[in-house]
Amino acid sequence: MATIVSSSKNPDSAGPAKDYRFHYFSQLLNRPVCAGKIKNRIGRLTDLVFRLSEPYPEAVGVYLEHGWGKPTEFIPWDHVVKIDDDAVFVQPPEGEQYPPFVDHPGWMLLNEHLMGKTILDMDGRRTEVV
Repeated sequence: MATIVSSSKNPDSAGPAKDYRFHYFSQLLNRPVCAGKIKNRIGRLTDLVFRLSEPYPEAVGVYLEHGWGKPTEFIPWDHVVKIDDDAVFVQPPEGEQYPPFVDHPGWMLLNEHLMGKTILDMDGRRTEVV
């Protein structure tokens, strides 16, 4: 099961984030994404985008779907304000909407590339399904 760590930042301080919270991806999947307030729903979280780096992958953004034939959007991770039990809150886009998702070398979509897949250890032994 994939785990994501988020932090609450104190906007008045330039210091490090204080409160950390663990989130399971399965609980975030299809959660509403809102720009600013809960009434400003802009879509639903259908994937998280990570950059493959050492020693741990780094979150780079949220993959957002609207449905109804509208294109997907990519919200950079630094625009995610907070993750609540009922929604993911992001900064409102600077224009009409966030840009569409464009894959980059070294990026991985958590739901698309890992969920439901069998993971092998370094010796090629099957360990478990994500």
